[in-house]
Amino acid sequence: MPTFGGVGITLNFQVDDVDEQHTRLVDAGLEPAMPLEDHPWGDRVFSVMDPIGNSVYIYSTREPTDEFGITPAANKSLWSVVTQDNKSLKRTI
Repeated sequence: MPTFGGVGITLNFQVDDVDEQHTRLVDAGLEPAMPLEDHPWGDRVFSVMDPIGNSVYIYSTREPTDEFGITPAANKSLWSVVTQDNKSLKRTI
């Protein structure tokens, strides 16, 4: 297996069901580098390290918590822009 002596990169993957992916990868023998957890800004996430030191950040979006300080209307507006950008990106790949 190739090795890498420097600092890797972080790859971010948005999935529909992060819990399902967590179970699948742990059952396959991968050890999470960051445990499955909810973040107040609106995602549920875990990460694993690939064999050459890259962090793979896998997440699903959630509603932000009140402590994050974003209103539901602002969140809806933000996610409509993000979703539209993601759809455009997927069409170009």
